[in-house]
Amino acid sequence: MEPFEFSFMLWEFDFNLLAIDKSLLESNPKLLRDAVKSFFADSFRKMDGEATIEADSDLIRVRWVPAAPNDTKELVDLAVALLKQGAFKQAKPILESLSNRFPEDVTVHFNYGMMLSDQGLFEEAIRHLLTAVTLSPGHADAWNALGVAYLRIGKEGEAIRALERSHGLQPDNPYTLRNLGGLLAKDNPPKGLPYLEKAAKLLPKDQQALYGYGLCLAKVNRTDEADEVFRRTVEISPYTQVAELCRKERTLIGAQNLRAVPGQLRMDAVMYCLSAMEIFDREGPEARQRITFEIALLGRSGLDINDATPKYSLSSLEGTFSGLQLVSFMYVGFQQMDPATDTGIDLSKEYEAARSLFARG
Repeated sequence: MEPFEFSFMLWEFDFNLLAIDKSLLESNPKLLRDAVKSFFADSFRKMDGEATIEADSDLIRVRWVPAAPNDTKELVDLAVALLKQGAFKQAKPILESLSNRFPEDVTVHFNYGMMLSDQGLFEEAIRHLLTAVTLSPGHADAWNALGVAYLRIGKEGEAIRALERSHGLQPDNPYTLRNLGGLLAKDNPPKGLPYLEKAAKLLPKDQQALYGYGLCLAKVNRTDEADEVFRRTVEISPYTQVAELCRKERTLIGAQNLRAVPGQLRMDAVMYCLSAMEIFDREGPEARQRITFEIALLGRSGLDINDATPKYSLSSLEGTFSGLQLVSFMYVGFQQMDPATDTGIDLSKEYEAARSLFARG
């Protein structure tokens, strides 16, 4: 019976798969080789058939003879388990070998195509995903993955058609809803909104789904709802890239609210700017820089400028402050130190009014 064989360089192995400290493995090549051999030996021990794992210097060779000619499910399961752990370099040779040996296995083409798409190998990914949907036209997840791959290379028309096919087969698939809604909302926010709203309900902890829904709400001028969605998104995990994007969107919404009545000054912001000028004049340049930079750093976690409640504190300045008060202080600080700095909010009219008051004492 023809065996499955694949190999890879030792340094390509994902150390996170091993229950040994990474620094210890890096300093002991023999221990690393033995640990990798043991990993595959344990993996294949659970499968019917005979496996041989060899380590020659930096090369790992794996050979598996299945018990039955078409017994591939366990090997596919191993590859999928590796994919879920992010071990692409270990999963790829297995899936490549399987796709060559069993060209009509839908599961192999689907998982191999998704992995290649995530690695940026889009043309090859699309080839495998097209094979998957040709072999199984009712495979909603494969149509969704195909749509994502098309989108990643800018073929939006093909992406929409593939995602609509996935949605037709599985209307409650939250990832298809998220992907299709986001794509439709680019040119037609009202059309994309129902998909994104449903995706957000089905994936209440998915930051990407909530962020897309919030953006679409903002585009259709439902800014209060958008702000609440962005706030909830940040709370899920405050230090992700998506959370940072949500904070920026909340700042933009806050700035729009400040200018809700065109031409009118926010007198509270004027007085906050005046207070900042008085403090900076009294405390000096070093204190100004310290206070301004601390507020800027705090602002990365989000400052609610629509809530007048004093709920923020600084180590560089006594007292508690509202979000708008701190943003006003930061605006004055950067205007005095580097006027070209983009603070993300326009308080130029309030700043000039405060300067006039400050000049008059």
